[in-house]
Amino acid sequence: MLPQTHFLTAFLIGTLFYNLNLISIYLLFIIGILAVLIDIDHLINYLRKKKRLSVKETWNNSSRINERSFIHSLKGIVLIFILTIILLGFYPKIAIIIGISYFSHIFVDQIPKNPPFIKVKIFNFNLDKKLSYLEIGIDLILLVSIIVIFYL
Repeated sequence: MLPQTHFLTAFLIGTLFYNLNLISIYLLFIIGILAVLIDIDHLINYLRKKKRLSVKETWNNSSRINERSFIHSLKGIVLIFILTIILLGFYPKIAIIIGISYFSHIFVDQIPKNPPFIKVKIFNFNLDKKLSYLEIGIDLILLVSIIVIFYL
């Protein structure tokens, strides 16, 4: 899924914690941003494989090159889960931030990327991506849900 879907999903879950006064608005945005930054492993593995650093090439080729690291694997999920549980006892806010950011990201990555797609150019940076109608629908539902929950 694309960055906005990762951000919106984590932000929606974080909004529930914000409404319960467990996190601040500041931490809510950190959760959303971290959910996007988890995909930095695409860039790191692209650099490892291609021996050059290019956000544009990484973005445009992300579906053709297996650029996932261990954090997207079962071992990574188990490791982050254990880390989050341990942190929960000592630093609950950090555990909440890591837990929501990471597990919402992994959950969203499991949604199939089914056609039909529309091709989009992002901000004239020559960053090409196929955006599925399913993802557009999910993003709209997430946005409406955030608005509704935020103002309850």
